[in-house]
Amino acid sequence: MKEGEKLSSKWLTAEEVAKQLNVSGMTIKRYVKDFNDFIEYKQEAKGKYYINSNSLDVLMFICKLAKRSIRKNEIRIRLENEGFSKSLVIDYEDTNEPAIQKMVVVREDDLSTLTKQTTELIKQNNELYQRLDNIESRIKKQDEHFMQTVRAIQELKQIQLETAATQLSKKKWWKFW
Repeated sequence: MKEGEKLSSKWLTAEEVAKQLNVSGMTIKRYVKDFNDFIEYKQEAKGKYYINSNSLDVLMFICKLAKRSIRKNEIRIRLENEGFSKSLVIDYEDTNEPAIQKMVVVREDDLSTLTKQTTELIKQNNELYQRLDNIESRIKKQDEHFMQTVRAIQELKQIQLETAATQLSKKKWWKFW
């Protein structure tokens, strides 16, 4: 791949990439399916693949390893170890080009930023849950204290009623009035 091509970042068909790498178009499509998180691509509704020229280095590396009969999971590990950045591909339809679904590519750097933001949000969420738990426990203690107070008042009233009843029962019937 020429230096100018890499900078221009043009889209090539799977067949064009296959010619450059001396493999079949089906092999390229299989590599795209197997290692899609490392390869920038877009796919036409009828199954035609377009591969970004920035992904040619990744495909060359995959081809080299596959020719040495290295398994997929080992290739994936080596891609990560070699520092090839992962891409997240999100589909959206464009009314100007109905045949091709456009792809938005989010690089690993963006993903790490999103991961940090998500981690921070999770931390804040956990803090809020902790505060909520503290509030709920205080409310529960207040409820228990309130119920104890109500029971104590009821017991006092019961004792007063019993005392009044025993005093009335001790009076003679003729001294009732």
